[in-house]
Amino acid sequence: MSCKIIPAHSPAVFVHGLFGWGERDELYRTVPYWGLANGDVLQYLRENGYDCRAASIGALSSAWDRACELYAQLVGGRVDYGAAHAERFGHARWGITYEKPLVDAWDAAHPVDLVAHSFGGASSRLFMDILARGRPEEVDAAKRAGGAPSPFFEGGKTGWVRSLSALAAPHNGSTLTYSAKNLSAAVIRTCTAAAKALGISDFKGIYDYQLDQFGICRQPGEPLKDSMVRMLGTEFLSHGDHALKDLSVDAACALNKSIEMQPETYYFSYPACRSHDSLASYRQLPDAGMTPILMRFSASMGKWYGGATPEGRPIGREWLPNDGLVNTISAMYPFGEPFSIGIPERVEPGIWYVSGVQRFDHFAVMGGVFNAPAEDVHRLYLDIMRNIDKTYESGG
Repeated sequence: MSCKIIPAHSPAVFVHGLFGWGERDELYRTVPYWGLANGDVLQYLRENGYDCRAASIGALSSAWDRACELYAQLVGGRVDYGAAHAERFGHARWGITYEKPLVDAWDAAHPVDLVAHSFGGASSRLFMDILARGRPEEVDAAKRAGGAPSPFFEGGKTGWVRSLSALAAPHNGSTLTYSAKNLSAAVIRTCTAAAKALGISDFKGIYDYQLDQFGICRQPGEPLKDSMVRMLGTEFLSHGDHALKDLSVDAACALNKSIEMQPETYYFSYPACRSHDSLASYRQLPDAGMTPILMRFSASMGKWYGGATPEGRPIGREWLPNDGLVNTISAMYPFGEPFSIGIPERVEPGIWYVSGVQRFDHFAVMGGVFNAPAEDVHRLYLDIMRNIDKTYESGG
C-alpha cells in the first residue's frame, strides 16, 4: 500500500522529450512514456496524492513549435505557431487542435508545475519565457495578417508556472549532434530498436508525430520505420525548425541567450550519467548496465573532445561523462545562470537547484527498459515531487 505524502498544490504537467508521447496518444495506454517497462509512473504518483498530467507535443518539432503546442494543449484549442515564425521557416501558421484543456483553471492564481525530460527542458524554458515576456514581433505579424494574435505571444503571464523540474535535459546542447555520423539515420535505428525492446513492432496507428504544420502525417497502417524514413527524407530537416538542430551545443547556447529566468519560478535539475573513465585512454565508456541501444551513442560522445563546435565553442574533457544521449555537464544547469549544487530543505525561486548525479541512463530516467528497477524509478519521481513540495513549505 502506498503511503500518502504532502501533495503539491498545483497540477504537475509532464513534458516529454524527443520522439516522446503523452496521454493524448493511444500509445501511452500501451506503453506509458513516463514509466516505460515499469508501468505508469504518473499513476503511481496519483496514488500518492499528486495531480499529474502528461502533455503530448511534437515528436521532432523545434523548441519553439513545442512551446506553442504546450500552450495550446494547456488552454485547449488550435496551435498557433505565430505568423512571423511560420513565414520565416516556411510552414503553416496553424497546427492541430487540442479538443479540451489539459488543465481546467490556469493562471497566476492557479499555476502549474512542469516536469520535463530531455528536450522537454528547452521546450519548457522557452515556453515560460514567451508566457512572461511575449513576442511583440508575433503580435505585430498577426495584426498585419488581419487577425488577432494568440494570447501566448502577448506575454504578461508571469507566475503561471510555479516550478520547473528538468530531468537529463540538454540545457547546453548535446555533443551527440557532432559526434554521431548520420544522426537522422541513427535516430531511426534507435527508435525502431526501442519499439522492439518494448514489445511493439511498428506503432501502427497509435503514434502521432504532430508535424501537421509541415504537411507530414502518418499514413494509415504505416509502420514506424517506414514513416520515419519518409519523414526524415522530406524537406522537413532543411527548414532548420526541428529538434535535431536545437539540440546542438551552438543552437542551445543561442537559445539560452534569448531566454530569461523567471524570478518567481523555482528551478530543479536532475543530471544523469551512465559512463565511466577508461583506464586505457582519455575517454568515457558506457557502463555495462547502460541500455544496449544507447551504448554506441555513449561511446561516441565519450571520446569527442579537444576541439570546438562549428561556431568555435571549445569542448573539453568535462563534456565526456554522459547518459547515452546527453552530456552530464549539459544537464546540470544552463551555463551562466545562478545555481546551487544540492537541494536543501528550504528553497528560493530564481536559482537552479542541481541534484546529485543520477546513476541512470537516458531511458532509465523515463522509467527504464532493461536496467531500472521499479523501486528506483519510483524513488526518483517521489523525490522530484517532494522537492516541488518544498516550494510550498518554504513559504513561497
